[in-house]
Amino acid sequence: MTTLGVNDGHDAGACLLDAGRIVAAVSEERLTGRKRQAGFPRAAIRYCLRDAGLDARDVHRVLVAERSGRALHRLLDRRYRQTDPCQPMNRRANRLSMIWQNAVAQRPWLAAMEERLSLYALRRRLHEAGIFVAPELVDHHRAHALGAACCSGFADALVVTMDAFGDGRSATVWRWREPALTPLQGSAYPHSLALLYGLTTAHLGFVEGDEGKTAGLAARGNPEATAPIFATLLTDADDEIRFRRFPTYARLHDALAGFSAKDVAAGLQQCLERHVGRFVSHWLARSGARRLCLAGGLFANVKLNQVVGESGAVDDLFVFAHMGDGGLCVGAALAGEDPLPRASLFNPFLGPAARELTAADAQRSDSRLLPLDDATDELLAELLARGEAIGLVDGRLEFGPRALGRRSILFSAQHPATAQRVSAMLNRPAIMPFAPVVRVAEAGETTTSPLWTALRFMTATVTARAGVAERFPVAVHADGSMRQIGRASWR
Repeated sequence: MTTLGVNDGHDAGACLLDAGRIVAAVSEERLTGRKRQAGFPRAAIRYCLRDAGLDARDVHRVLVAERSGRALHRLLDRRYRQTDPCQPMNRRANRLSMIWQNAVAQRPWLAAMEERLSLYALRRRLHEAGIFVAPELVDHHRAHALGAACCSGFADALVVTMDAFGDGRSATVWRWREPALTPLQGSAYPHSLALLYGLTTAHLGFVEGDEGKTAGLAARGNPEATAPIFATLLTDADDEIRFRRFPTYARLHDALAGFSAKDVAAGLQQCLERHVGRFVSHWLARSGARRLCLAGGLFANVKLNQVVGESGAVDDLFVFAHMGDGGLCVGAALAGEDPLPRASLFNPFLGPAARELTAADAQRSDSRLLPLDDATDELLAELLARGEAIGLVDGRLEFGPRALGRRSILFSAQHPATAQRVSAMLNRPAIMPFAPVVRVAEAGETTTSPLWTALRFMTATVTARAGVAERFPVAVHADGSMRQIGRASWR
């Protein structure tokens, strides 16, 4: 049976399953060139079908993430596709959308009516794509959890999802015992640390989707300067994330006025690590699980993931490669499988294959083209040692926000000047660290942290061993952490 999974919100995308196996997945933004592309993923669906050698008539089942609060976006899809999700979170349109979507989710009669409108709009979109299968809707956080559980390779684990909101919830906890995923707890909107992080990011002058810049800045600040402000917002409960009163943007802005950006970011990050760490540790102990799966936009925070993983209660950690809403299409597709497929480690290389580069490409980019084969290995090593930057293009595009070695810029971690040059070319803030690539067999020589499954997907930081920062200054962030990726070989 062929199953199509769809996310038609921001970070839209599609995933195709054939007989329970993921055969293709891609985000719409990779095909349209619009960052965090929103709306019905027409191009992504076409790619998935074409890549699998299938026709639209071969699709047996279509599952779409998000049940409630999305009907208006779906009815006005063409206009919605033109919106820019990369705007400050505190803007009026965002606030109104959040209030409406969660008001719908919390009123069953309204949710049922709105769901019918959503299905009507989705049928129209599918018919335009030549797919005449009745769509089904999947709960937002269940889609997150399924992606994390079924793609972890773990047969037994605790699964935690956290993001701003989706279908009325901001966090969920699940017990995964293959092939069953059982809900344990859910936190309702607006009790969301992701929302708090987003509003603080807006206070610092960044836009939605720039939370990683706030996390990068946090390593350079003094958390004690602002941590008490954030601490007053939350209760001390271990079993749930709960705000005493969720702050408006104006109140938060006033409370943080006068503090430096790096101290604000550091206090926020400390608050996040403390509350999420305590929450996860509580549910690990209560469930008896020793392996942990994470998904949802909050877990794009790689330092948070390290802190959670090093709690002492975790034997292995997996963070879904496309942890934000871009990964919902995978979880939606998996929701159509009965029973759920056996857990297997996710293969992120599911996107379009690299086209063959030409002399014209080299001329446009003022670059030298080299074939990727054994004969060039020694030459590439020499170029890296001299401080040159190398663009690596090899095989299929990865699914998710991390460059995992198929579309990467490589340069020596011993050359800060090269890092500055690359940052300038990419318009990349200096506060953002680069990620070192380390052979798996040698990873223990660079870090004191456990070698989790998450490191294969660059979804957690590790702590650098003494002396690593001196030898490889570009590889280590201001707080001594590294966003390290472990690979069996460099290519």
